[in-house]
Amino acid sequence: MYYPDLEWTLRIANWLGVHPEKKNNVRQVLQYLMLLWTWLMIPFLTLILLSKLPVVTIRHIVGLSVNFFMFVNSTVKLSTLFVHRSKIQDLVGRTRNFWKLKNYEQAVKSTRFIRNIYASIVSLIILRVVVKNHVSGKGMTFRVYRPKWIPRMAIILLEDFACISATATYICFDVLVRTFLVLLQMQFEMLNEEFTAIYQNCKELSRDELDKKLRRCVDHHNYLNNFLNLFSGTFSTALIIFIGNITLSLCVVMYVILEVSSNINHCTHLIAGLNMIFTCYAWPAQAMMNEANAVRNAVYLSDWHLYSGHQKHILIVLMGCLKTIEIKAGGILRIDMEMFMMSCKTMVSYCMFLRTVS
Repeated sequence: MYYPDLEWTLRIANWLGVHPEKKNNVRQVLQYLMLLWTWLMIPFLTLILLSKLPVVTIRHIVGLSVNFFMFVNSTVKLSTLFVHRSKIQDLVGRTRNFWKLKNYEQAVKSTRFIRNIYASIVSLIILRVVVKNHVSGKGMTFRVYRPKWIPRMAIILLEDFACISATATYICFDVLVRTFLVLLQMQFEMLNEEFTAIYQNCKELSRDELDKKLRRCVDHHNYLNNFLNLFSGTFSTALIIFIGNITLSLCVVMYVILEVSSNINHCTHLIAGLNMIFTCYAWPAQAMMNEANAVRNAVYLSDWHLYSGHQKHILIVLMGCLKTIEIKAGGILRIDMEMFMMSCKTMVSYCMFLRTVS
């Protein structure tokens, strides 16, 4: 059995057709392809609508941009979960070898609470938009071209299904990434505590027991670094596309709020996007990197120099800590709180640019 949050995301992944343990399942492949086809139909019908307008203005493009941003985001995330199923299965399996958490129940309760709050916020915002359109009589969630031979109800059902499945993909991908980062952060925190205390009670241990504890810490540090490298290799490309896509999306939403209409839908869209970046990426990544980069301090301040026989193991760890540990999207953009603030700054800057152009 895996960590509860991982089990939770795997259940959603199974519904989306991207369960990492079902790589050769035909049904899973068909589910994945059906979702892709559904999502690609919305941008395709939007392009047809734009082509039929007599004049296309910046406001037309801005007003229809959500039809592209939303489904580019979901397509990239779902495709990452599908293409990298073997790597994700490896990552999930490796968590079995993590050290047992000291306050397991408390940790599970905390991560479950944040997970449920995040999933509820995203789901309620999307459902509110869908339900409001039906109640108000508009019906259609997205403004797209509707061929005369296709019933209006068919387009409405297509849009609703696309919207709900895209939301499920966001939640699955975001919670999966967040869970990996949180588990890494807790493991590095335990490792730091172990390194700090390893020589404090050494008088009560034999030489062999002390050597065993030290080797255990060194091996676990290497294990976590390898896990982190695999994590970066799996999600790096998707993260850089996601950050760029959502920053532009929020920029457009902010422009609409300032220039066109500041209704509740646009405001909640803005809040949901910022919440997504902060809760699932910037915050957990920053906490994980803080603990990972604190290993060198924990090792150096552990009085290891008083035990000459352990210098080899300690030097191996210190050499491994020379390079600062970072989570980089696309190998270029560091994911942390600074990135979150930079996204907010970029969002405002591009919004001002759009106002100038329009």
